[in-house]
Amino acid sequence: MRVPAIKWGVAGNRKEFRQADLHKCIPQQFHQQRVGETVVNAVKSVGETFRWQKVNYKRRIRQSAHRLTRPSAGNPGFCEYFMAPPIDFGTVWRHVGTHRRYGHDLALWLCDEHPQSFSDAYRGARAEMTAAGFSWTDRGHDRPSLCACWWDTGLPYDADALRVAADRAVANAASSRDEQARREAERLAAEVTEVAPAAALIRRHLEDMLRERPWALGRRLSEARELIAMESWTRHGLWAADRYLSNARVNIERANERLGRVPPAVWFARAADPDVRAAALSACRILSSLDTDWAAVRNSAGWSQATTWTGHVLSEREVLDQGEASHTLGLLHGHRRQLPDPLCELLFGAAPTRRRRPAPSDAPSLGL
Repeated sequence: MRVPAIKWGVAGNRKEFRQADLHKCIPQQFHQQRVGETVVNAVKSVGETFRWQKVNYKRRIRQSAHRLTRPSAGNPGFCEYFMAPPIDFGTVWRHVGTHRRYGHDLALWLCDEHPQSFSDAYRGARAEMTAAGFSWTDRGHDRPSLCACWWDTGLPYDADALRVAADRAVANAASSRDEQARREAERLAAEVTEVAPAAALIRRHLEDMLRERPWALGRRLSEARELIAMESWTRHGLWAADRYLSNARVNIERANERLGRVPPAVWFARAADPDVRAAALSACRILSSLDTDWAAVRNSAGWSQATTWTGHVLSEREVLDQGEASHTLGLLHGHRRQLPDPLCELLFGAAPTRRRRPAPSDAPSLGL
């Protein structure tokens, strides 16, 4: 990965060293590292102390876990200094320039997609991580949340101890997650065994409701089907199934209660005709066949949210008495435009006025 050169001094000039003079400036041992097709020299450590000056300060050679060097593009006899975070945590870091931190201009590196290992290391070895420059920041990006970062502070730290502490923290976090997952699996297994007897009975009743009266579940129909598809239930699954089933039963009771009220007088006399009662029952079944979404979608087809439960309950009747037929006519009158004209003439004495659809904008004009 190509990384930008180190900025030196206040003016930000890039400093170059001859390859032969590197050991004079940095007497510590180098090791070889291959990056892509380029072999670079990574400096293990720098023993010189870094100092800040209040006015017109200058950075000396700073200690870092990795100081990558490569031959200068302009002059092959020279070698440019490069930096990178001491631990990459298996992801890509990008340099975002120099930013102000604690009164100093420091080079900042960001990790756009921080892995779990970084979070584990920062949580378990925070002292070592912050001493090396790792942290979280809102600088250098426009995201609403903090981003994992590395500041090149130039302060001395033990790179080997940092890696050991980070590896230990990552291993401890992984072990803790495995143990927590094992305990959670044991808890769920015990919970499933505990609720199995009650779940079998409720599952059978909910399956019957889904098969015979799915409209009674209303907007919870998809959740109920997903719950039935599960092989086993926990306490939450048992509670959800019982709630869906009880709500469906309450919806049916409300529909029957509505039909048991005093019939509307405006339709009571017309409901005395047996042909009208039979036509009303046929009209209810027509609307119920159109109500495939059980009034969950506004599509002008079938029953509405206010009439869906009562309409489906009426559709299940074998015959309608005069009181039920009176309620039925009141419901059907609001949906009469979905019914055929002959059926409307029998029920209400006249066909409804059909709404004309607006002509398309590209329709040919008949004007001369």
